[in-house]
Amino acid sequence: MIKIRVMKPFSFAYQGIRLVHYAPGLHEVSARCAEVALAEGWAKPAPKTGKTKKPKKTKKGKTA
Repeated sequence: MIKIRVMKPFSFAYQGIRLVHYAPGLHEVSARCAEVALAEGWAKPAPKTGKTKKPKKTKKGKTA
């Protein structure tokens, strides 16, 4: 699943059968849905969040 930010409302038919409507905002969608939404300009990649930095290690292998 891929996170996207929907800019313009759109509908996507999963497997050509199950229709799902996406309103503006953040959504987690399938890779194919994200591919189509990004290509058509309906969505943008979701901003990366929650990046955590690993603690720095000293020469003795202990964390600083």
